[in-house]
Amino acid sequence: MKTRKCSKCKAVKSISDFYAAKPGKSKSWCKECEKLYQREMYANDPAKRLERARKWREKYSEKHNAKRRENRRAIYVTESARKYGISKEQASRLADEVNCGCCGVAFDKSVPLLKMNIDHCHKSGRVRGAICSRCNTVLGLLGDDIAVSEEITAYIARS
Repeated sequence: MKTRKCSKCKAVKSISDFYAAKPGKSKSWCKECEKLYQREMYANDPAKRLERARKWREKYSEKHNAKRRENRRAIYVTESARKYGISKEQASRLADEVNCGCCGVAFDKSVPLLKMNIDHCHKSGRVRGAICSRCNTVLGLLGDDIAVSEEITAYIARS
């Protein structure tokens, strides 16, 4: 195992505890010291930090956005897996769904109401499936309350 001594805290740590500077090279401060420095710098001068972030966006935003567009599906799968606490394989299967698990309509990215959403129970956090935006909105407004949905169904049936 390769190790390195942090020039700030003087601790000898694994090379994986240092951020990469260039291919094959690492920064001289360990990740912990670097994070602490960044937090202190922001707390002492938030305007400077915001200016630095603005300059980064000006310089790299187009390249960053192009990379996100190229990898949109992979990013969606990764973010969904993290957000809902499921595996990437489960998130990938959900992203591959072609019809709403609730109403059965085919997903259509060009129609806002027919975009795919990952549905989950807000009480338990359990993922239920892939549904369209319309069904997701209705479930949210109902608060997942079966009694209210039955009352609405009965109301519609009376018409």
